[in-house]
Amino acid sequence: MRTPVLGGGLYVPDAASTTYNPLHGQLDWAAVALRYQVVPCAGKFSDLYVVTQGDPGAGKSRTLSLYVNGATSALTATIGSGTISAEDTTHEVSVSAGDLVAMEHVPAGTPSVQAVQWVVLFTPTTTGQSIVLGCTSPDFLGELNSGATEYASIACGGVRLNNVDIWRQPIPTGGKFSHAQLDLSAAPDPGGSDGYRFTLQVNGLDSALVVSITGDNTTGSATTDVSISAGDTCQWKIEPIGTPAAEPNARWGLVWVPTTSGEAIVLGQTYDEPHTTNTEENILTHWAIAPWATFGGTNRAREAPVWEATLRKLYLWLTVAPGAGKSYDFTIYKRTPPAPGGADTTLTVHIADTATTGNDPTHEVSLADYDMLRMKSDPTNTPALTRANWGMVMELPGLQPTVATNPATDITHNSATLNGQITDDGGEACDKRGFVYDTSPRGDPGDTAPADSEYADYIEETDSFEIGAFTGALTSLARKTPYYVRAYAHNSAGYSYGDEVSFTTLAAIPTVSTNAATSVEATTATLNGTLEDDGGEACDVRFQYGETSDYGIDTEWQSGKESVVAFEQAITGLDTNKTYHFRAQARNSAGTANGADRTFKTPIELPTVTTNPASGLSAIAATLNGTLSDNGGEACECGFEWGLDTGYGVTTPTQGKTTGESFSQVIRGLFPDTTYHFRAFATNSKGTGYGGDVTFTTNPVMSRAFALAREEL
Repeated sequence: MRTPVLGGGLYVPDAASTTYNPLHGQLDWAAVALRYQVVPCAGKFSDLYVVTQGDPGAGKSRTLSLYVNGATSALTATIGSGTISAEDTTHEVSVSAGDLVAMEHVPAGTPSVQAVQWVVLFTPTTTGQSIVLGCTSPDFLGELNSGATEYASIACGGVRLNNVDIWRQPIPTGGKFSHAQLDLSAAPDPGGSDGYRFTLQVNGLDSALVVSITGDNTTGSATTDVSISAGDTCQWKIEPIGTPAAEPNARWGLVWVPTTSGEAIVLGQTYDEPHTTNTEENILTHWAIAPWATFGGTNRAREAPVWEATLRKLYLWLTVAPGAGKSYDFTIYKRTPPAPGGADTTLTVHIADTATTGNDPTHEVSLADYDMLRMKSDPTNTPALTRANWGMVMELPGLQPTVATNPATDITHNSATLNGQITDDGGEACDKRGFVYDTSPRGDPGDTAPADSEYADYIEETDSFEIGAFTGALTSLARKTPYYVRAYAHNSAGYSYGDEVSFTTLAAIPTVSTNAATSVEATTATLNGTLEDDGGEACDVRFQYGETSDYGIDTEWQSGKESVVAFEQAITGLDTNKTYHFRAQARNSAGTANGADRTFKTPIELPTVTTNPASGLSAIAATLNGTLSDNGGEACECGFEWGLDTGYGVTTPTQGKTTGESFSQVIRGLFPDTTYHFRAFATNSKGTGYGGDVTFTTNPVMSRAFALAREEL
């Protein structure tokens, strides 16, 4: 939630030198040392608006800047010649818990002496937080007391400590204070262990929120929740621990967490007492003794500028009751520049008789940018002198959240994880977040519900969401398809969308079927498959085959196949009468798919046999020779046919042989000097294969003398 920090007022900055003031409230302008306040939580300052009571003069100007930890920040506004106001709604300045902040005034050309007022916005890093800033007065009345307990208001531009609890400020709405951050201008007890204890009091009683700073330390903090109801009063109780050697000044910040989101609080007070007969006015936030002044419609010295907001729940707490038949009316007075005068708002509190508190729980006041506010006091029947402290809710309109769309992750063929981040929740928790998506790019929907945008679909979750990353799961997506996505979030101010990012789903692993082999021959076959689903992109296909389901032989890949398509591959070099396993395969970028294992068996062939030349020839005998070149797929019975012509007529006994084996058969009872024909044959279950016809001629008959002579040789 955004918190308005109001500052400035009566006192005028130096026209010749750089001076400083507390960011909240106001003191006299001076060196920065005693003008700091402490940021109690991480966040950022933005939207600075400054206004003065008059033109700085020709060729002259004044520049006001947020001052952080001793350095001028980028959040700055310059009031130049011919103008009385300036703003910076562009820059943002990040701060951390414990940072010291002030308002810096830099004159140029000795501008006219004028009071300056401002408003600046603070947005915490943690959703739902707000801040309250304060500091003690820089004079001796703002120094801590080493010998006594004193009290201070929690929101002030320079409180003067007092030993009476007159600084109670009413909290106008329910919530809690959760953290306190303090800083001292000097160590309370250098080299020692004494110091100071700061206790947040609620309705005059100590709470559990206590910060102690001792010895050489100058800073301290505490975190604990202190519940607050509307109308409770709060102040600091400041006690010495032991007898500290130093009496430094203090500055602080408190974290406020309202029960109702967005309810920042503006607290004010003054030690000065409003007049008991005259109508008077004062600034909403100032320092401890900001004096009341006679009300005048054109008096602008006690005005506070604001940004657009809603003002409500005004509470007042008086130190003394008005008295019987007497009363005070406290009213918020509003002027809308450039009009010189304004009017009372409906936000008013009446405190009469013996009452010391009052509130207006009903009325609301709408504020526009640059409106100016004052606190107005109207006494009736001369009430008793009293001091007045007040509190009110100032709720700024919520800003639409800021959302980033990050790249999708875990992308598959039909799913993806979408990633987004709420980088700024607009000052309040978001109630919806999600993603819109489509298969075509779309324009920024702006402040439009997802269902009413141009995007085809969306996913959404509802709850309370703060700044941070979030994801969404998409399923049932189309494969190999581009998708365009925007993250979005919603709060009370509306919808906001991140930039559009795209991703493309992956291809799915294809689906392939193994079909029956065809054209199966003894040594060849045609393998068949069907690409049933290409998974979204063209595939390569092939077959694996072999004598077992381990295959071992891969065919060449065939590329560019899309579903549904049949494909085939002729294979050769097979063995006859053998069972072969095979399967189809398909691959794409998603992976490789295998079809089912199938088998086929090559048939048996007629054997192939070779008739080799006869050997061992004599006049009456010869040896016939053959080779079983291919048994056709099973063992064969091999033999010879022979005779005097190609009609043969005589068949030898057979011999069991297999591929590559030779066989022979001796035949006798032949005629000398006679030509014979023969051929080898082989028989399997398919049939009989024959070799070629071969002839041989037996030897002629020899004389006895020649034969004997051959034997003698």
